[in-house]
Amino acid sequence: INKKLNFLGKFILLSKNKKDPVSIIETYRDKDAIEKDYYLMKNYIKGVPLRIHNVNTFHGLLFIYFITTIIKREILNLLKPLRKEKKFKKITSTEILLELAKIKKVTINQESFLTEISKKQKEILEAFKIEIPS
Repeated sequence: INKKLNFLGKFILLSKNKKDPVSIIETYRDKDAIEKDYYLMKNYIKGVPLRIHNVNTFHGLLFIYFITTIIKREILNLLKPLRKEKKFKKITSTEILLELAKIKKVTINQESFLTEISKKQKEILEAFKIEIPS
């Protein structure tokens, strides 16, 4: 057993903050996840021809990615307390965004209404305390 224990990794995280250790490690993990999101975004940009001919357009794209990262982080923060419920145990922020993206606003003769909202979409909106428009 001692031989196996010697091969286990150790993790040391030093901080000047006077916070409790749990919040420090959560902050570190959040930072790590954000860095991974930016790494994936950067590699996506390298691999996809963007057809951008203006640096301002590229800056706008980066800004959209930045806002998207903030929204994903906020969704994950809202999901943390909901993870106890079975329906939110394994859902990801991307799945939530894809599900909510299916809600469409339709305008006919200057009258606007939303497409039908599914049960799953209602559960997500209610869980995040977002008023379901009628």
